[in-house]
Amino acid sequence: MLLSSWCFFSLWFLSGWAALVNVTIDDELGDTLTKAQIIYSPIDAWDTRTSCKANSPTCAARPDDTKLVGGTWHESTFSRASSNKHPNVPSTATAAFNGSAVYVFCAIPRTSFAPNGNIQLTFYIDGVQAGQFSRMATSSTGFDYNVPVFVLEQLTSAPHTLTIQNGIQGGADSLMILDSIVYTVDSDHQAQGLNAAKSTKGISSATMAVVGVLVFAVLVMLALLAVFLIRRHRKRRGVYAQYMPKGAVKAYPSFLTPSPASTPRLSPAPSPLFVSSVNAGPVTMPPPAYNGNTSGNWWAGRDQKVAAGIGSQRPYGDLDPSSSNFQRPQGWERSRQRSSS
Repeated sequence: MLLSSWCFFSLWFLSGWAALVNVTIDDELGDTLTKAQIIYSPIDAWDTRTSCKANSPTCAARPDDTKLVGGTWHESTFSRASSNKHPNVPSTATAAFNGSAVYVFCAIPRTSFAPNGNIQLTFYIDGVQAGQFSRMATSSTGFDYNVPVFVLEQLTSAPHTLTIQNGIQGGADSLMILDSIVYTVDSDHQAQGLNAAKSTKGISSATMAVVGVLVFAVLVMLALLAVFLIRRHRKRRGVYAQYMPKGAVKAYPSFLTPSPASTPRLSPAPSPLFVSSVNAGPVTMPPPAYNGNTSGNWWAGRDQKVAAGIGSQRPYGDLDPSSSNFQRPQGWERSRQRSSS
């Protein structure tokens, strides 16, 4: 009961300290927490900082990499023109995350020519359209950085898939320069990461402090529980000692050994219960009830057994008292007179 109460308190304490943190999915380095990468399709429809620095002919924009997260970006141009690598085919960027909110940040050119700063994006969460973003070029110079083109909060805290589509079939030209994706996760997932400014400092010191306090508290409770169990055991043993003093239980006496297993054996020697007629002595039998037969009585039966021997005895019956062969035991007359008187 004590341990369960403490576990409940610990969970409540930790949940009170739990906070929401933001984790960045960089366009090139991927998820700073899970190391998962963004999937770009078609792959050859996208240019990177590296390819743009190498003067790729398909690179439409060259933003200032010092103003981008990690100094990297991915760009893709949608166009119906046949000069495009994939005419009238929207390009996509797909990222998986586990969180309760998600944000997409892009760099957007202001120019309407070289590059064309028009942008038209569609966003899908778990295959369902969740939003759109479109902006026409302002015909000025430069770029706008760290623009939140998509914000979705109050998601169920669970695994999700975000797909960003650049352009719409049959629609106007669109240039997308993807900088990063940020999602929100509970701090008890021990995100290594990052806030809205996309820091990469690892687990925050506040989270480490909470974990340290919790571990210390659990160790203290385990120590107290061990002391309680030891004291309880000693107290119970002391109570038993009052009724069972030392030396009360002794070893089993050495002269008492377990009897051997009782196994029937056929002995070669004759049993003392069966003796020959020569050695048989007088046998005393209880007087049976008289039933009026004349084939003998209990006394004659006894005499016959004595004469014939136990080994060859035969059945006997009651004799008629009027028969001449009827024999009476000694003292019969005296016992009869006492009975009649």
